[in-house]
Amino acid sequence: MTLSNLSKANAHRDCRIFEEYVYYMIGRARSKRIRDVFEFGGNVYAFDSTTIDFCLSVYDRVRFCRAKGRIKIHTLYDLETQVPAFLHITEASVHDVNAMDVIPYEPGAFYVFD
Repeated sequence: MTLSNLSKANAHRDCRIFEEYVYYMIGRARSKRIRDVFEFGGNVYAFDSTTIDFCLSVYDRVRFCRAKGRIKIHTLYDLETQVPAFLHITEASVHDVNAMDVIPYEPGAFYVFD
């Protein structure tokens, strides 16, 4: 299969299949690294984001403004396992405080926000 055939196939595939697979792999990775190093009785998470710039001649759908193509990845990072527990991709203009509404909060867990 060529890259262009793969690209065409993925253009018509529901992106949620990839999301489900990512969360499946994250769950497996986290389960193999749990050691309860903090001894808080709950998971400890850090929430932060990073902005990724794109070349607009290739990725014209991520246009943020006339000159920039950017997205932001909001990440909930499991500090014990050192594996991301949750990812949320938005336009670059979305502030972290707005992305906090979609975090799957766990009872008894501790969250660190910057």
